[in-house]
Amino acid sequence: MPHRGGQGALLALLLLLPAAAAQLGLNEEDDQRLLGRSRAFLDQKFQRARAERERWVDCSVTCPHRSREPVCGTNGRTYSSLCDLDLAICRKVKVSLKHEGECTLEEKCNDEKRARQEQIAKGENVYVPNCLEDGSYAPLQCHNFTHYCWCSSLDGIPISDTVKFGTLPKCLGKRGGEKEEERMMVVKG
Repeated sequence: MPHRGGQGALLALLLLLPAAAAQLGLNEEDDQRLLGRSRAFLDQKFQRARAERERWVDCSVTCPHRSREPVCGTNGRTYSSLCDLDLAICRKVKVSLKHEGECTLEEKCNDEKRARQEQIAKGENVYVPNCLEDGSYAPLQCHNFTHYCWCSSLDGIPISDTVKFGTLPKCLGKRGGEKEEERMMVVKG
């Protein structure tokens, strides 16, 4: 299994670069150039790590579902096991391991949004979730390419019988919670 600890060290190094540049007497332009190179290096490092993981994934394996050891993917989705994450990689889902354990509500929507925005940038017409400041899914979700809208639970699950084409469903009272009116105001405003 590939070693995952190096990513944290690289990120720490990236955060220390501006301070190191100042100590060396580099100006802001030099600092930005170094920072850009470091980000490019990190991007390449992560892409190589993903390619390495794909190389070692056995796509012919069947995942045993007796034991549940959930992992969080970089797309905000919780997978039942590392094996299930590997199978998603086999199916060409653009995902890698974010951490062991379930994805938290606070990271789920934002991670899914980030992953979908990458797909949009590549020309795919995918739905991008609308997230609230606390990381939960907004009550009203719309697909910008199909023009369908629906009401969503806090964890992003569409609420049955709320899907509308070309119009907005009334989501108030559909998912409960004491702050629902406040959440609807955020979506409208």
